[in-house]
Amino acid sequence: MIMTATTAEVCGGGQVDSGLTDRQKSLLSDLRSWATLHQIITGIDSEDELVWMMRAIQGTAFFVGSGSVESFLKANYRYRPYMTLVAYDFETEEIKDYPQYPPKPVGISIYEKGGTPHYYAWGHPTGNNCTEDEAIQAISKYWHSAEYELVAWNSPFDRLICHVHWGLPLNSAAKQHDGLVLAFLLDPHARELGLKPVAEKELGLPPEERDAVKDWLVSNGVCKDSKRAWGAHISKAPGDLVGKYADGDTLRTLQLFELQYKKVVDAGML
Repeated sequence: MIMTATTAEVCGGGQVDSGLTDRQKSLLSDLRSWATLHQIITGIDSEDELVWMMRAIQGTAFFVGSGSVESFLKANYRYRPYMTLVAYDFETEEIKDYPQYPPKPVGISIYEKGGTPHYYAWGHPTGNNCTEDEAIQAISKYWHSAEYELVAWNSPFDRLICHVHWGLPLNSAAKQHDGLVLAFLLDPHARELGLKPVAEKELGLPPEERDAVKDWLVSNGVCKDSKRAWGAHISKAPGDLVGKYADGDTLRTLQLFELQYKKVVDAGML
């Protein structure tokens, strides 16, 4: 069984938060496994309802019991090695609560296996290299083709951006994988499941590109030298500098997927 802290809080002990609508109560009451989570999300037609649901589950801790995730994983995370993997990652304006969620994208890194990562930047103050329409065309090539498999880290966030801001369907023709899910399955008690900490631990790749962006923002007076606050200002840094950061993320995402997917399969979880 998988429960989020939010679900347990509003549904625990048979009590449901009176501030929720009947529809929201029903959605959370049904959220009992990865399988039902998948069914709920794919069955939602309302954009407002989808955003609410994503906000309800994002950032919470999952409790996983044996056997409950098997059907969902086999249906949605079984990688076909003859397909071409493509990692993608958005850089955005500051993340705020709904109705300003998901944030507006300013760039996207796309990394097709066998090639090199490329950052499409259009929304930075300087250092841009394309229009937003050109970036949409770049990801649409993969989104609408069953010949590829897409990989992201915390993919609901990136998929929601594609849907809300660009009108792409939530369920792409390409199968979608989420490296964050694999990282959790391999170490459900980990204190940190962020992409860069996991990549440094598993791949030995320190977050040098991240530090370069942070240093630029601080030295140019955009933000203070805070562990968390600087991340909200990434969109204000030059696109060519952020591109190195974003391309590093898609490189890590794809390499981690190939490593962790094999471990998950070897452990009998797929």
